Parts: sequence; structure tokens; C-alpha cells
Amino acid sequence: RVENLGFSPDVIESTSTRNIYSYIPGTSDKFVIFNAHYDSFPDSPGAADNATSVAALLESFIDFHQRGEKPEVGIQVLFSDGHEFGFGAGQFVKEHPDLLENTIFALNFDVVGNGPILPIGGANEFSNQFFKAVSNPTGFSILADAHPLDERFFAKADIPAMSLVNFTRPWHYHVPSDVIENLSPGTVTHSIDVMSRLMEQVSQTEWAEDFEAEAPTTHFMLAYHVFIQYGGVVRSLISLLAIVSLIGLILLKRQELQISLKGIFTSIAGVVLLLILYAGISVGTFMLFFRTVDHHPYLIISGLLLAVLLPLASYFYLKRLARFIQYETFAISIAGVFLTLGLAQAVLMPGTEYLSLLPVILIAARLLFPKNKILYYAAGSLLGLLYLPLLFIMTFVLGMASPIPALYYVLFIIIFYVLSKNYPKSTAS
Repeated sequence: RVENLGFSPDVIESTSTRNIYSYIPGTSDKFVIFNAHYDSFPDSPGAADNATSVAALLESFIDFHQRGEKPEVGIQVLFSDGHEFGFGAGQFVKEHPDLLENTIFALNFDVVGNGPILPIGGANEFSNQFFKAVSNPTGFSILADAHPLDERFFAKADIPAMSLVNFTRPWHYHVPSDVIENLSPGTVTHSIDVMSRLMEQVSQTEWAEDFEAEAPTTHFMLAYHVFIQYGGVVRSLISLLAIVSLIGLILLKRQELQISLKGIFTSIAGVVLLLILYAGISVGTFMLFFRTVDHHPYLIISGLLLAVLLPLASYFYLKRLARFIQYETFAISIAGVFLTLGLAQAVLMPGTEYLSLLPVILIAARLLFPKNKILYYAAGSLLGLLYLPLLFIMTFVLGMASPIPALYYVLFIIIFYVLSKNYPKSTAS
């Protein structure tokens, strides 16, 4: 009809995608699928994103096949295309539901080769399978709600899924410098080992029969070598201890407290304002960095400056705020904010609540024993050990899907530092 109007239209073909699929049948009708996208971002060689994942998955699949052992749970592998344009595994899941009819779990590999592999996206419920399979488990439970990758397509099809990724060198992400020379040889070897062990683990009938979403655990690394993991009982005890600590603090300090609604409101409003500011700046920085062509250096510099200047500004802001509010009222109000956040995290993001609840316990201990210098330094060291490793995964936590940006946690250390100072008790506002 356009030609009938006198125009001479050109036919422009859109980009087509090709997904590569194969499988090793098992003795049962169940399958586990491994996915890695093989396309790369325009103008980026894609060594870490995602050639390393493809090479490691292919090598593991070939090795598994050459051993000649028939697995009890079948192994499916998918090398998906069009990931960088929003298609990837999603198109495969949409067009081939028949191939996934008996798939009980999906593992997606993306951006590996620059550091330890971290489970994200549903990681809290299914990470135990990963931890059982690998010899040196790594991860942070906070990453369960990080920026979603291709695992989300399988999850939407009611297939439990998680991604195994690493992103410790974001300056090489989606840029021409993502080349082999910038990979970590040890990490590449580790990636192959992890995939091989996972294939061995998930191909066992015992695992498939017992497989279900487990109760979320809290897990994190200390100094990248010590891995801490604990389950629901310890999580509940920490929540209970935080509640008891705050209530006990209020009861024991009730005679010293000069309760003022204005003082409480000012304290809470000040902290909430900072949290909103941190969240907004963090997500905004993420959007600028990942949605701007060529990742201009000024964006990275701006992000680093914000990471330094915001905590510094917050410190002086809180210090000034505390001078106009009776000290105990100020401290207890802040502890109440974090207790509320921690209990909300326990429900909405189970496994991450320790980041809010531990400051409550430490603030209570500091106010109950104000002259104990050992407690002050021990508590400060504990917070540092717990929170500083989060800088290692800052880019993940800055993801659009994460409601708790990384800079949010810097505030915990600042608040504890402010509360650890012996401010003169002023009249309640």
C-alpha cells in the first residue's frame, strides 16, 4: 500500500538471534539447564562478558560427556543470543516450553573471569546447592535481590533459578577493554571447576528428589577468605536479641530519658532523610554508569566522589543534629529506625536483616556500658568486618532491583561512630 502511494520503501531486516541448545539425557525424566549468553555488547570484545562463561560451560559439558557416565538427572546447556538487546534466554523460554517441561532448576552464568563467583537472584533459597558443590564457597546473601539477569526468564516460567556472576572490575564492563589480557587466569580456572562440580552435583537423583527451596540463610565473606553461613535459628536469635536490646535499653534508661516527641521526630526524620538520599544517589549513579554510552570517566569519578563525600557530609550532619537532642533520645530513636528496617528485611529480604539488626545491638551495648573502651573498639571492628566487604560488591547492590543500595550501609558505620562519642546531654528538643 505504501508503494501504491508513490513511495519506494526499503526493506530493512532486523537482527536475528540464534540460540544453541544441547543436552545429555539422564536415567530419569528430570533436567537441569545451564545457560550462558554468547553475544557481547557492541564495540566490546566480551572476554569477561561473556566469553569466559561460554568457554567454561562448554569445557565442563564436553568433559562430562567424555567421561561416558550417564547422569541420573539430565543436563541441558543453552548458549543464548541477544542477551545484550533484551532477548537472550527469554526468547528460548518463550518459544520452547516443551524443552523445559521437566526442567527442575536453571543456572545462569554471566560476567565471570575477574574474581570469585557470586550467586545472585534467588540465591538465598537455592544457594545451599551451590555451597555444597564448590570447595571454596563465596557469596553475600544481600545479592539475592541484585540486578536481575537471565535467571529471571526461567523464574517467570516457574523454574527455580539463580545466576552465578562476578563483577569486581566494572570499568571493563561493556567497553573495548573487556579483553583476555584483563582476565584473571586463576578465576577462569576456578570457573571451570565450579561448573564441573555443579554438573556433578545436580546430576544426582538424591539431589533432585530432595530439591526444594530451602529456608533462606545469611551468608557473607570476611576478607574474601572466611565464609560465614547460618540458618533460620541464628537469624531468629539475632532478631530477638535486637528487640530485647532496644526494649531493655529503654527500660534501664527511662529515668535519664527526657522524652520529647519533637526530639524523637527530629532524630528519625534526619536518619530517614539520609537513607532516602543514599538510595536515590546510589540508584541514580547506577543508571548513569550503566546506561551511558562508553562509560565516560567523569561518571566513575563522580560516583567515587559521592561514595566519599556523602558519608563525610552525613557524619557532620548527624554530629550537629545530635547536639540539639538529648543524647539517649537521639540514640534510641536511631536504634528504633534500624530495628524497624531489620524486621522488614527479615520478611521481605530474608538473610539480609543482620545488616540492620547488629547496629541496634551494638548501639544498645554502647549506651549501657558508655565507659567500656574495649567494647567500643571491638564493636567498631566488627562493623568494619561486616560492612567493608560490601564495597567489594557495591556495583551489584547499586542495581536497579535492589532496594538497599551499597552506600546505605556506610551510614551504619557513621551512625555508630557518632553515637560512640560522649556528647554532653542537652535539654530535649
